[in-house]
Amino acid sequence: MLTLELTGSLERPEVVIVNQVSGRLGRACVKEIEVWNDQARTGRAHWSVRAAGERCVRIERIVYGETPTGFIEVVAPAPLAADIRFSILAGGWSGGFANVPWRGGAKMQYGADGWRPTAGS
Repeated sequence: MLTLELTGSLERPEVVIVNQVSGRLGRACVKEIEVWNDQARTGRAHWSVRAAGERCVRIERIVYGETPTGFIEVVAPAPLAADIRFSILAGGWSGGFANVPWRGGAKMQYGADGWRPTAGS
C-alpha cells in the first residue's frame, strides 16, 4: 500500500511516496503525478508530469516543479500558496510478479506547522 505526502518548504516542496505498511519512504514505478489546487475551479492541474515512454519510472520522491529524468511536463507548475488545500494524485504499476496498476493520493495544506493532511485525505 502506497500513499503520497508533500514535505519540505512551500517554496520547494517534495512529493514523496510512503509505504503504508512500514511507514518509510518507498520506491514505486510511477507513470504520472498531478498536483491540483482544490479551491481553483479551472479544471486543470496545478502541475502535472508523466513518464516519457510507455513504461513507468521508479522514483521515491519528486520536487514540485522539477521534471525528473524519464518524465515530461504536461502542465507547467503554478505557484503554491499557504492555507490552500492541494490534492496530489499519482499512478503507475506495482512491478514484480503481480504487475498491477496502482493509484494513490492525498490532500495536504501548508500552514504555520508545515504541510499537513486535510479532511478528505
